[in-house]
Order: sequence, then structure tokens, then C-alpha cells
Amino acid sequence: MLLFQTHRTNNFFKLTNNYCNKLVRESKHSQLAKYDINQKIVCELANLQSRIILFSIKRRSKLAEEISQESNIPISTVYLKLNNMKNLAMIFVERIELSDRGRRLRYFRSRIWEAEISFEKLKLKIVLVPNKNL
Repeated sequence: MLLFQTHRTNNFFKLTNNYCNKLVRESKHSQLAKYDINQKIVCELANLQSRIILFSIKRRSKLAEEISQESNIPISTVYLKLNNMKNLAMIFVERIELSDRGRRLRYFRSRIWEAEISFEKLKLKIVLVPNKNL
């Protein structure tokens, strides 16, 4: 599992996150769409905030505001990460409710229970275990 494990693992995430940031800086958004889906998922999983958000919604669905308060991640960052993960089909909107003020409240849920990344020669292997609580 990819959550906050060893020093060696954290170095991997730092390197991968730096690589992903470099891709974003050097590429136009339209060019990023051309990259392999595996690379995009690795980039998302390499980000600590994304992992915190993803694994906080694996047992039950939550509002973005709930995630922000529980994890102390700014709400704008939570929305950005949720949108990125939704586009990669890592999460989904489990239900939508209307607030008293007529605002749509989206409850997000992780499709992923566990993730494992490995490298064999030049091939990247990602194993995503589906959420068993769906």
C-alpha cells in the first residue's frame, strides 16, 4: 500500500512528484493529455495531499468541505485534487444532495482500496485494488 510508509518510499514520491511538476511546467495542458494513463495515476498517487484525500474517502463518502476540515488541506486544493482524480476514474460522486440554500452537495467516494506501484525494467506496473466497500 502507498500510504506514508518508509523513508525510501517517501523519497520515491518526492522524485516522482518533482518529475510530475516538471511535466506540468514544461508541457502545455493539451500535451499532457497525450501521456500514458499510468503516468497520470502515478503522478496523482505521488502527491501526498492526493493520497490523503483518496484514502480518507475509501470507507465512506464525504463532502469536499469535510475532507478539507479533517485533513487541514485548503478547500481549493481539495477541489482541484478531487477533480483530477475524478477525471482519472479513481473516485466518483456517490450521491448529490441539495442544501437548504439550493446548492448541490457532492459526496465523493474512492474506487480504490489499495494501490501498489512497481517497476520492471522500463515498464511501469500499477496494481489498483478495487474498493471492497462499494
